[in-house]
Amino acid sequence: MKINKLIGISILTAGCLVSHSCNEEWDKWETIRLEATSSLENGTEVDYQPSSLRIDIKCNGEWSVEVPAWMSTDTPSGTGDAQVTVSIRENDTKKARTGSIRIQSGSLEPAGNIVGTASKSFKVTQQAKYGAIEIVVLSANITRTKKSDAVYRYNGPITYEIRTELSNEEIAALITDPELRITAKGTYPPGYGIVEAGQPAARDFWIENIDITKGQHTITFDETLHEVYGRHTRADISIRYKVTGSGQLITGETITSQFKIQQ
Repeated sequence: MKINKLIGISILTAGCLVSHSCNEEWDKWETIRLEATSSLENGTEVDYQPSSLRIDIKCNGEWSVEVPAWMSTDTPSGTGDAQVTVSIRENDTKKARTGSIRIQSGSLEPAGNIVGTASKSFKVTQQAKYGAIEIVVLSANITRTKKSDAVYRYNGPITYEIRTELSNEEIAALITDPELRITAKGTYPPGYGIVEAGQPAARDFWIENIDITKGQHTITFDETLHEVYGRHTRADISIRYKVTGSGQLITGETITSQFKIQQ
């Protein structure tokens, strides 16, 4: 009986030692912690121009920053507390864009004594450079008048409007070569043998260097055309311009106007 008691005491002592060792190992592990704040509120909308924002990171482990292709960061990854600057490129398009800045920390595999993962995201919307200007063709009142047996005159006012919060100086700096495009449409008449009668006919006309200051403008369309090019009954009318610097061509909305026909 005395021997058994000694064995029991030895086993109990060993168990306590093992348990104490496990607790010490467990105390070494630490859960990942991440705090991130931005100089812009989540969901903020910024203008089309280049800009930047600051992110303050507090973390007890490794972290990385993921941004869309139209952003960049001076510090894509790091360990511990840090301040990161995210730069936003100019949005030289007609469409606004939205992207998320994501801070990811931790890993599924333990790193040192840090376990777990955490993340934080900030959403940013950037306005479009050319979305700030809206050019709208409001109306067209064009008459087709027969001048001779095979010659027609197309004449009448076209009204359009420049809508924007920008100043006229800013508009002039953003766009170049503004022009009004008129695509007259109809059918080919019989008797010329160039194209089968009744086939669709189209002819493009341009009025260059139109007024692009804010507000409404009216210009007069006046062209004479031989009917060998078609008898036109309507026109698609739009305004287009080029982007300063890049030369990108921007075309506004198109309206279709029926001609008033006077034989």
